Amino acid sequence: LLAPVLTGDVLLQGINYADYGAGPMLKPARTFYVSTSGNDNAKGSKEAPFATFQKGLSVLKAGDTLTIAPGDYAGAGVKELVGTAEKPIVIRAQIPGTVVIRGDKVVKGFKQVPGEKFAYEVFRNEPVGGVKERDTLSYYYPVSSFEELKTSRAVWFHDVKKKKLYVVTSDGKAPDTHVMTVCTGDPREGHGLQLLGKSAYLHFDGLTFTGFDSYVIKWENRYYSVKSLYFRKSSNMKVTNCRFFLNGCGLTGNTVKNILVENCVSYANHSLADDSAANIYFVTGTNENCIVRKCTPFKSRLSGIRFYAAATPGCVIEKCVSWGHGVSDFQVKPPDKRAVIRECVALKYAT
Repeated sequence: LLAPVLTGDVLLQGINYADYGAGPMLKPARTFYVSTSGNDNAKGSKEAPFATFQKGLSVLKAGDTLTIAPGDYAGAGVKELVGTAEKPIVIRAQIPGTVVIRGDKVVKGFKQVPGEKFAYEVFRNEPVGGVKERDTLSYYYPVSSFEELKTSRAVWFHDVKKKKLYVVTSDGKAPDTHVMTVCTGDPREGHGLQLLGKSAYLHFDGLTFTGFDSYVIKWENRYYSVKSLYFRKSSNMKVTNCRFFLNGCGLTGNTVKNILVENCVSYANHSLADDSAANIYFVTGTNENCIVRKCTPFKSRLSGIRFYAAATPGCVIEKCVSWGHGVSDFQVKPPDKRAVIRECVALKYAT
C-alpha cells in the first residue's frame, strides 16, 4: 500500500507532522484572546479580549495564536487564513472542551395548542432551518402543514404568516421537558467555519462545533448540508481534541491535501437534506494524504468516517472506533488501493 504509515511522530513516506500545520509549537508571533465578557473594540489581549470568534479570526496572520475562553460563540462563516510551515496559525480553547461554536439557539416557552394533545407552539418571527432535540440527539423532520404535524413525532412546521413554530416532540411530551434548539444555517455562508482555497497551516485544538444545519436552504438547484468545520480546497491542517455534534455534516474536507484529524469525537451529524453527509467526511475531487486517527464517530443515519471522492491517495483511517451508523462505520468510495483502513473497530461494517 502506498498510504503513509504512522510511526511515532513521523510519516514514513517523508511527510512530517509539520506538513499538516502541526510541527513543534514555536513561540507565537502574537497571541490574541476571545472571551464572552470581552469587547470587539478592545485590543484582543489577555486583559482586554475580543468578544466574538469572528473578530478573533479576522486579525490572525502567520505565526499567531488565538486563545478562546470558555463559553458559547456564534460561527464565523467563510474565511481565508494563511499560515506557513514555519509559522502555523493556532486556534485553541483555553480549556479543551469548554469552547462551543454554535449555529443554533435554545428555544423555550412552548405552549400546548388548544384542543391538541401533542402539538405545541411558540412565537417565531425568524427563519427556521432545522429543529433539534438536543438532550436525545434527535433531528426533527419538517412537514408542510399543521395537519400533517399532528400525525407524527419529532416533527416541526413553521407558519410564517402566523409567526409560529409548531412541534411534536419525539416522545409526545411538552417541549420544555427537552432541550430544544433551532438552526438557521445557509450552506453558502452558514457553516461554522469554512476555510477557502489558500488557507493553509492551521491547527485547531479543543473546540466544539454544534448546531450548524439547515433543511430548507436550496442552492444551485439542490440541497446541501451545512458543515461545522469545513476545509475547501485548502491544505496542511491539523485538528486535535475537537468535538462535532448535531450538525448537518461534521468535520469536512473538500478537495484537500495534508489534513490530520486526531483524537476527535464526532456524533449525531447528518443532514435530512443531503444523503452524502457524515460524521467525518472527505468529498469531491482528489483528497490527498488525509489522516484520521484515534477518532470516535458514532450515531448518525449516514456514515462514520467517509472518503467519497474521485481519488484518495495516501489517505488513512487508523485506530478509530465507530458505531451506530445507518450506511457504514468506515467507507472509502470508490475503492482506492492507495488508501487504507487499519487497526479500527467497526460495530457494523466498513466498505
